[in-house]
Amino acid sequence: MLSDERHAVIELKTGRTTSTISKHDVDQLGGSALWDKDVYPDVTHLPVIVHPSRELDGKATPVPGMRVITQDKWDLLAAAMQNWAEALAAGHARWKDPQAVAEQLAHHKLAGASLFNTYSLPPRRPRA
Repeated sequence: MLSDERHAVIELKTGRTTSTISKHDVDQLGGSALWDKDVYPDVTHLPVIVHPSRELDGKATPVPGMRVITQDKWDLLAAAMQNWAEALAAGHARWKDPQAVAEQLAHHKLAGASLFNTYSLPPRRPRA
């Protein structure tokens, strides 16, 4: 959940070895997004897949608004999380201060929509 008004619906496909995101995996993400929409009809949904590739298989139809976290983006996200934690561990127990936590989340782009805007990509069709 990103907020009371927005959910991230995430499918993890980190073990895939294909160079494209299969129709099956995209359909699974779409099904999960539909389930979330049925259960939480008043919420905006952000479908996200964690996959080694951002390229869609030729048979796959992207879920509207879909984002992809690739290995490169995952590594950037992990580094940002580590830097966030280190920044809060330094000093006088900054991790206990909600304002300091919020400031560091924003600084490292780990809060709300900025997380997925920074650490994910839209899917793309394979090059012909």
